[in-house]
Amino acid sequence: MLRVLFAGLLVLAAAPAGAQYKVSEIVAKGGQVMNAEQIRAELAGKTLAGTTETGFQIEIELRRDGTTGGMVYSPRGQASGVSGRWTVNAKNQVCGETTFLAWGHTVKRCNWYWKVGDEYYATNSRTDDEAAEKFVECLMSGGKECDGGFSVSKRTVKK
Repeated sequence: MLRVLFAGLLVLAAAPAGAQYKVSEIVAKGGQVMNAEQIRAELAGKTLAGTTETGFQIEIELRRDGTTGGMVYSPRGQASGVSGRWTVNAKNQVCGETTFLAWGHTVKRCNWYWKVGDEYYATNSRTDDEAAEKFVECLMSGGKECDGGFSVSKRTVKK
């Protein structure tokens, strides 16, 4: 039952919770996509915290050895530890396979990380148009094509 609830909440991105941003807003603020060297220097060994487009609160550590750990809290207050692996691909995306221990659910996802001053953002698209296109694909497929490509969320980096 929790697996179904969790999967359903991931699909409900049409009703975002929390502050949402557009890629164009990040670019207008001077945001740049981080490259692999920047990601490894600034994010490896740190805990990333923030709210997803579906309202989940996350705190995930990107460990230097390529593993992840942390906690996720659902909008309904349910908590789960997380574990998994992360890498940086040839497109300079942070890709992870994360297992939510309480629900036994695994999510595979790649994000570009943007830096604006001391702020970080995670996106699955490089433009607003691409984000909108992926959002429509998600809705039209009944959730089957939802890869989070329409998400843009702010991340706090904890030491």
